[in-house]
Amino acid sequence: MSEIYDRDFFNNLLNQTYEEKSLYFRDMCSVTDLEDMACKYHKLLHPYYNKGETGLLEKILLERRIKLDRHFSWTEKNKRHFLELNDKIISGFKKAYDEAAILYDKLTKKLNSNDSFLDDFNIRIKLSPFILEIDNKTGELTERGEGIYWVLYSSLPEYLWTDDIIDGRFGPEYLRFLKDDTNWNGEYFSGQFDEYYIGYGIHQLLDCHIFSWFDILRINEIWVEVKTDHQHFIENIGKGDYWDNGLQTEDENIAENIRMEYMSRLSKEESGLPVELLVDDIGAWENIGKYKRLKFKSNTDDKIDRTKMVSMSIEEHPRILVKDIEINLSDDELKQIKAFISGNEQYLNQLANQEISFIEFVKILQRKR
Repeated sequence: MSEIYDRDFFNNLLNQTYEEKSLYFRDMCSVTDLEDMACKYHKLLHPYYNKGETGLLEKILLERRIKLDRHFSWTEKNKRHFLELNDKIISGFKKAYDEAAILYDKLTKKLNSNDSFLDDFNIRIKLSPFILEIDNKTGELTERGEGIYWVLYSSLPEYLWTDDIIDGRFGPEYLRFLKDDTNWNGEYFSGQFDEYYIGYGIHQLLDCHIFSWFDILRINEIWVEVKTDHQHFIENIGKGDYWDNGLQTEDENIAENIRMEYMSRLSKEESGLPVELLVDDIGAWENIGKYKRLKFKSNTDDKIDRTKMVSMSIEEHPRILVKDIEINLSDDELKQIKAFISGNEQYLNQLANQEISFIEFVKILQRKR
């Protein structure tokens, strides 16, 4: 088939239905056509298409695999080669896990010694399959050529042959690429390997649906990587030492008020106080800080602006939870709010924990008055 694989050609393919593409690839394209098409698309056009359109390349590679696999047969030589590859993948992961275990032990000890830098870490294991090609310029074997095998490698999913050792998880149950109770010797092999153990690495490779059997048996290099991320967190930027005491900046208080608009309004008539309150009757405090809190109006005018409400802790000795905020109330008015909280601490906690309803809380206040 003689085609010019340019942008117009691929745009036309992208506009076809899945069935139309399948018929075209099956009836009009040879394996060579599909490989030329895949290489051209990958090199010239693939970077410019959005994520949804990269499916075209996967479809071309899938049709190429189907055509090649029709002519594959399991000779004794092919079986031996395949089983060797299976063992190499498992042994590659064994080496990687052994290395990761050493690193894990060292980093855990460092973490437990309150190291000045290390706050956390994770270890990533990755194996990469390569099919070496002859470089047209140097004549040497290379894993990063410009032909179909580089396209195949570049199209492999990111998750292929990867494992992460994080959050204290390092044990036999997580070493899924080693021999375990799951044998993947069915589904793809038509009984060829019923007496052998086929590992999860082979299963993942076949599940990509872009490597033909011929490609798999051409894998002649596996790159093994064990990478560690040493993590340090610089926290409380712009919050100062007061953040550890549960306090907020004025801006954070305003942002919190905007999010907490569903807290219930307690009027001056219901509370007997000189200002309006917002009380927590849905456990909202769990999402904002370590202190249960209510919010009080920071002045006595009649205008209600929820964004200007100020947080005060619910405890025996209540505290204003906002740093350096301007409050236009007298000392006596602030004492009244604090006395209200300390005198009703039990009921405010029950309200926040949803042990009593807002209506029940108001009735309690009325009885106490």
